[in-house]
Amino acid sequence: MKTVSIVLPVFNHADFLPATLASFRSQTRPADELILIDDGSTDDSLKIALAFAKTNSGVVVRSNRLNRGVNASAQEGLALARGDYILFAAADDLWFPEYLDSALAILEKYPQAGLCFFDPASFIEENGSRRIMPNALKLSEGPAHLSPEELVEVCRQKRVIISGMCLLNRQAVLAEGGFDAALRWHGDFFLNFCVAFRQGACYVPGLHTCWRYQPQSHLSKGVRDTTAQRKVLSRLMELLYDQKHEDVREAFKRSGVLSLARGSWKEMISRGDWSGLHPTFLRKAITNDIAWGMPPFFQMVIRRRGRMAA
Repeated sequence: MKTVSIVLPVFNHADFLPATLASFRSQTRPADELILIDDGSTDDSLKIALAFAKTNSGVVVRSNRLNRGVNASAQEGLALARGDYILFAAADDLWFPEYLDSALAILEKYPQAGLCFFDPASFIEENGSRRIMPNALKLSEGPAHLSPEELVEVCRQKRVIISGMCLLNRQAVLAEGGFDAALRWHGDFFLNFCVAFRQGACYVPGLHTCWRYQPQSHLSKGVRDTTAQRKVLSRLMELLYDQKHEDVREAFKRSGVLSLARGSWKEMISRGDWSGLHPTFLRKAITNDIAWGMPPFFQMVIRRRGRMAA
């Protein structure tokens, strides 16, 4: 039986961490190990993590004296992980009980796949109630495998998000080198698509995970900071055009997935790279740029209108 490691970087998430840990504990197929990296929290996050480790087997807690950033914490967890598959989780997201069962079932059929991803969904908690906003990709009626070339074509047609909530082949992650610290909030985006464009991906439709919508999240604040986002995009392009990523460069460009990174089209123009600026990419990129900063419902409506290929 294949084994699973969950790596959970935490920084001042005491308000959300209990619910996230409960969603791991409720899995119909539990993970074999949970590696929790407290990244210099100043709230009760570490206390909550240690208490959870005392009452649950397979939990490892590490604590950084100073905050090093989410990518550095993820790399620390990757070095400790021993599972065949690995999930890099966020401390404020939720996983439904059959997440791991569903992912492992399709990955067992297609062991060559680099990862398994699901329909994206977000949620908001207000006044004690939780509102979930699913976004069905409708890539297939049931679990399916996509070859690298099939994934490129699907991404051209739709706004496909392979988020940090996917289950990855750990050896594929190690081959890529894990997370680049300079990519900051786009670290998982680049890693996931590199793995998927090399080895293909499995897709499971339906509601299996959901991320917490927060206007002031690490990602939201980062992409709105024009100067910081430009630095991140510059590093992303630097990586994409180095020799190591020559095998996935055209897949990134032909698929149009770079449109998911706000301002990527401007960076490509500044580099004089016109080959990836096809009409489908430009429409999705500009639509995505407009959607940033809007409430999640309006983001979903605007992006759906701009996601289809010509």
